[in-house]
Amino acid sequence: MLLMLSSLSGCLGDGADPLPDLYEVTGVITLNGQPLGNAKVVFEPEEVREQARRRASSATTNADGSYRLYYNPKAAGATSGKHTVTIFKLPGDSAEASDELSIPAKYNEKTELTADVTEGDNTINFDLKSN
Repeated sequence: MLLMLSSLSGCLGDGADPLPDLYEVTGVITLNGQPLGNAKVVFEPEEVREQARRRASSATTNADGSYRLYYNPKAAGATSGKHTVTIFKLPGDSAEASDELSIPAKYNEKTELTADVTEGDNTINFDLKSN
């Protein structure tokens, strides 16, 4: 019985719901050609698929602008299908504060970004422009 419970726990997302099929999503985000570090990227599914319940996947970019999406803290990836993407700067030191203001609303509050996640590995890069 204990073995059965432990094997089931690996199939659960947050301890209650089974995980949907997830696919690797990585990429690089730049702003005006420069790596955008310490930014949050969120992929929100536009449709409900399988057990996904429109749950978003997200990541924080590294200093080189690279990211890897996570569905939850223990499961990397995103569900397949079309996603609305938002990118915003996380609060940081004063040197980064000016970067936060330079990311136009069309990438966050009024996002125009979308991405299609397909089965398999996905590399999705974004080259943002401040004007």
